[in-house]
Amino acid sequence: MKTAAIILNTPLDIADILEKDVICADAGFQHLKGQIPLAIVGDFDSIREIPQTVKKITYPVEKNESDGQLAVAFARDNGFDEVVIYGALGGRIEHVLGNIGLLKYAKSIGLKASIREKFLTMTLEDKTFTFTAEVNTSVSVFAYGGDVTVTHSRGLYYPLENLLLTEGSTRGISNITTASEFGLDFSGGNLLIIRYSKHIEDLIG
Repeated sequence: MKTAAIILNTPLDIADILEKDVICADAGFQHLKGQIPLAIVGDFDSIREIPQTVKKITYPVEKNESDGQLAVAFARDNGFDEVVIYGALGGRIEHVLGNIGLLKYAKSIGLKASIREKFLTMTLEDKTFTFTAEVNTSVSVFAYGGDVTVTHSRGLYYPLENLLLTEGSTRGISNITTASEFGLDFSGGNLLIIRYSKHIEDLIG
């Protein structure tokens, strides 16, 4: 599996970048600490000073895709199988929603994708899954793009059994892990999974 980090422009600090190969969406480049990206992709309306040694893929300001979507497409076109997106959740709400939508876009073009922030990871799952987790950490689950039938859950304090999880429902918010693994069996659509690295009360208080 060949994985690239996608660095988006955000006013927040991003998580430590774990991947060797990095692609920046426009001013996402400002979050790098000495790391040289494979390329910076975008319309360059948010950043001006770029070293001449860095590859630039330039698009017009008036375009149909966000810089982040173009960066994900660039990853696919350059042989990557997976992208980890950083900086998705800061800034204007329409940008945040669009950035979360990149998980669906990546899936549609054949890429595995996740969003990684300092204390959480977000993925879009379309089939039964199991993740490792520390006990007593927070997990939230949302139907995304349509209703989902959850038949069984594992490793969660609030069981999700034989449940129709409708799009827009808050039924899956703020569950808690009870084991070193948790997972769901489901059918009928996609689940947006938000996994925190610690209990939510530790993050806010």
